Amino acid sequence: MKQIGVLLLVFGCSDYEFIAEETGTLLITPDSVVIDGACSYEERQLSLESVGEYAVTVHSIEVDGEGWVLLSAPSLPISIEPGTSAQVVVLGNQGDATLLVKSDDPEGGRKVVPLMGAANEDPTIAWVSHANGGIIDPGESLVVSVEDDVDQPSDLVVSWSSDIDGAVGFANGDQDGQSSIFWDEGSGGPHLLSAEVTDSCGASTSSTVEVCRQDGYLSDNLDLSTWAMGGSAQYDSEQGWVELTNIDGTFQAGSAFQTIPTSGNNVQLAFSFYVSGGTGADGFAVTALDTDRSNSYMAQSGGCLGYGGGGICGDFEPLYGWTIELDTFFSAGLDPTEEDHISFHFDGDVAGYEAYAVLPDMEDGEWHDMVIEVVAPRVIVSVDGETYIDEDIEGYFDFPAEVGFTAATGGETNYHLIDSLSVVEQLCPTAE
Repeated sequence: MKQIGVLLLVFGCSDYEFIAEETGTLLITPDSVVIDGACSYEERQLSLESVGEYAVTVHSIEVDGEGWVLLSAPSLPISIEPGTSAQVVVLGNQGDATLLVKSDDPEGGRKVVPLMGAANEDPTIAWVSHANGGIIDPGESLVVSVEDDVDQPSDLVVSWSSDIDGAVGFANGDQDGQSSIFWDEGSGGPHLLSAEVTDSCGASTSSTVEVCRQDGYLSDNLDLSTWAMGGSAQYDSEQGWVELTNIDGTFQAGSAFQTIPTSGNNVQLAFSFYVSGGTGADGFAVTALDTDRSNSYMAQSGGCLGYGGGGICGDFEPLYGWTIELDTFFSAGLDPTEEDHISFHFDGDVAGYEAYAVLPDMEDGEWHDMVIEVVAPRVIVSVDGETYIDEDIEGYFDFPAEVGFTAATGGETNYHLIDSLSVVEQLCPTAE
């Protein structure tokens, strides 16, 4: 009887083990949580899932470490059936911690999920243009490169400011990691120019350079209302240039002046011109108009090219100031040569040139470029990169000026077109 009793006891234990409840395997996704560039607390969600054929029971969920807390979790204990899941939400910022989950998972009843938070790093900024300071010309872009550990360049904001003018402008970064603006308005002369980049966390970095800003403008960047036009002159909005005369008729005269003030004694002018397309006449003039003495933007036409007055140019009041004419038609008594030429004049005295130079044929159906530099008394004039006048000229330069153009035809015709005018009041010293 004793032997039978022992056998029954052993059988009973084996039977208990056979009917013991099976448990599933706990899967936690994601298996780690990382927050880069954290500047405030952020939520992250994790999923607890039973994989396999059986349920898994979770007994404990905790967060251990700095910078993280358990924001929400299911009521414990919880049995997670196969194919279902439970959600856990943690709140993190900076620092490293772990999410500890204890369950009856036979393959690992204690699972650890790393929680990592990296502090936000300040964005970086570097000058692309004017990295070593230098001169800023009108219409020239200010360019910096920007980068951040988390934010895309388009999420970074760059602000420019001057110690003289205050805020200069704002712009986001572009897809190439650069930010740029035009400094269209502001004081000429020396500045401490700062560019500051700010990321989405509010962290910022700045860089400052010493620059000198030339005064002036590019006419292409200005509103049409800044042109004062008269006679046959008009702005061709489709082509983007000023048409002083056309070939639709003879005896035309046109005048176009920029009403933005500049200096008569320290200025650089650059523009493109076209003097062709007709039967050949007469030329144009570019004038720095003395606004203290002049009352109009147009004088005698014909061979006086719209700037001349008095004497051989009749009773018209001249355009006071200084003028450089480009003449393509010989007018006896006015011109120093029968060839195409440029010449320098004061106060609309067409016959009283101060300097002149012969040019190659300008009525060749091509666009040409002219640059005029006046640092009184020095006058330098170049056409298509070749210098034709470079000398000191005595006369009155010290006046407030407006820059513009006049052109005229007589019994012949021509287009007289002006494009891409740049006016720079040279307030910054240049290296010799």
